[in-house]
Amino acid sequence: MNDLLLKCGAPIKDINTVRKHLCLLKGGRLVAHIQPAQAVTLTLDTAPEGLPWPDLSLADPSTFQDAIDVLHFFDIWESVPALIQSYLQEGLKHPEWETVKSLSGFKASLFSVGSPVSACEAASATAEKLGYRPVILSSNLEGESIDVGICLAGIAKEVIRCDRPFLKPCALISAGETTVTIRDHPGSGGPNQEFALAFASKLGKKPNVCCLSVDTDGTDGPTQIAGGISDGETMERAQAIGLNIAEHLRRHDSAGALTRLGDAVVTGHTGTNVMNLRIIVIGKETEVRTTA
Repeated sequence: MNDLLLKCGAPIKDINTVRKHLCLLKGGRLVAHIQPAQAVTLTLDTAPEGLPWPDLSLADPSTFQDAIDVLHFFDIWESVPALIQSYLQEGLKHPEWETVKSLSGFKASLFSVGSPVSACEAASATAEKLGYRPVILSSNLEGESIDVGICLAGIAKEVIRCDRPFLKPCALISAGETTVTIRDHPGSGGPNQEFALAFASKLGKKPNVCCLSVDTDGTDGPTQIAGGISDGETMERAQAIGLNIAEHLRRHDSAGALTRLGDAVVTGHTGTNVMNLRIIVIGKETEVRTTA
């Protein structure tokens, strides 16, 4: 079920709507189970806006019907195992199976110890120490990885050529959870690796610009790779070794491409998880072009 959700292109909010209704702890149920004990939660606040987090320790407004609707909307209901279909449909008849809608009267305390905002701010402080003008574009950037990569590459090219909307040297920083919609028979990869390749494909040959995109837990998608690095020479280097970036993107085989290029980032398990972090560094001395 999790594999279907990760490959259908659903945003994390919709993925979690389904997950919460297939788990006996998510959606605030953990807090309910341990009452009358005091629940103290130390959480990494990684919630997209309007989405309660963490799953185990906060009330959940979504319903069994919402979970079913997500699976139909992303056209994967017919691929869902029959046991799960049956369970979700049965949940419609049993209000007592629902996730917790209010923690009123429960003994519960919640403390945030990290978030995408803090990750961006830490990257910003480091960039400034290194002599780059830091710009936090967003701590909650979502969308298809390829689309986000192309969009941010377009912004980077504008900075390189025209010193707008930000002056060089600068570091463009963003966080948030991008997605990959899988079709046919994919290769190996993840949202951050796909972002790095898409960024390179749109950027083309440009001097003094480099992009890093990683999942902060050290595991991007179903791989042991945290993410990838790309720059203004990636496409040229790929061509030199006979590697077709467009074909790897089409097959969602970003890990294969980045590994061959030597640009896969492997950190191992980091012990944290505050979604994805992307940093684009643009140096001061850049070649000015009049055409794309």
